[in-house]
Amino acid sequence: MLREYKIYDETDIENVNKIYFDEDARKNNKTQEAITNTLLPVQRKYNELNQEQRYQFRKMCRSFVKWYSYISQLARMFDKATHKEYIFCSYLAKVLPSDPATPFDLDNRVRLEYYNLKKTFEGSIELVKEKKGEYEPAKPKQPVKQTDTVSPLEEVINKINEQYAGEITEADKVMISNLHDKLIKDKKLQTAAVNNGQQMFTNNVFPNIFNNTAQQAYIESKETYEQMFKDSEKYHVIMNALSAVLFNEFRQNMR
Repeated sequence: MLREYKIYDETDIENVNKIYFDEDARKNNKTQEAITNTLLPVQRKYNELNQEQRYQFRKMCRSFVKWYSYISQLARMFDKATHKEYIFCSYLAKVLPSDPATPFDLDNRVRLEYYNLKKTFEGSIELVKEKKGEYEPAKPKQPVKQTDTVSPLEEVINKINEQYAGEITEADKVMISNLHDKLIKDKKLQTAAVNNGQQMFTNNVFPNIFNNTAQQAYIESKETYEQMFKDSEKYHVIMNALSAVLFNEFRQNMR
């Protein structure tokens, strides 16, 4: 199904795999840069598709990477060609740009959670003529110092709500909290946040560790994580939100 879009072929797959398995590139930390450059022609073909085609291809590519990675942890595939395509698509999925978000449909997507309307007066308003005096301009109120702190979970949820149009349920919040608690203990992530910039952390380090952690959590509790794996958009929004919050937490903890 991916090949039907004619965005890449066997030559593209082989070029990426040659770089991936090149020991010299690994030693010099040039693998990511070289593969990204090799994928530029593929990106151009992707950009020539219409918006719906880009969305479908992007979703399909990420699904293939996600489920191949999951299945290959449970059983050996014994399929060299498919594994090479998995390596190719795992890098391609990271460089495919998302389309601009669709504006919110106010009729269907906006939920008023805090709304309070209270009638305090009914009748006509009249000026009192007998009294004399002058109106003084209103004095600005002193700014209120914000003392409440936002928890990491609340910060993640806020970031998700900025990007995701679907509903985040209480079960989702429990799932996100569990993922956060697992990932905050990961030593590789801690080291990566301390030694790298946020872009490197978000694009190159975090996705694989998040994917492995989420898959392990899925194995432990299928019902809890099933909806996240079914919804590719939700999966990536949660991943990006956790990445941003955890990076800041790791950097703050080193101070």
